[in-house]
Amino acid sequence: MTLSLKNKTEDLLQKDAASPEDVMAQIRILEGQIRANENLFNLATDEDLVDACILEGQALHLRYCYYLRLAKEQGICAHTAQAKPQSRLQALREAVL
Repeated sequence: MTLSLKNKTEDLLQKDAASPEDVMAQIRILEGQIRANENLFNLATDEDLVDACILEGQALHLRYCYYLRLAKEQGICAHTAQAKPQSRLQALREAVL
């Protein structure tokens, strides 16, 4: 199962192989993952867990930006995608950096 997921992820990361439906699906998935990561961050009390949430949030944000850029390059209509989620995590990250 892990190999299958890895293959699917690699396929989605190839610009030529990513259909508009795949791009939109990844954007929606990432929006959910960003919300879940922010919720975990808001509940975390352990310093290591907070750090892990920040790092995971940064990775999710970069992946989200990649798919938004890919959607723009493919001419996928903006009204079909939700606006980029703004988060407390991002504000904290910017304050730290």
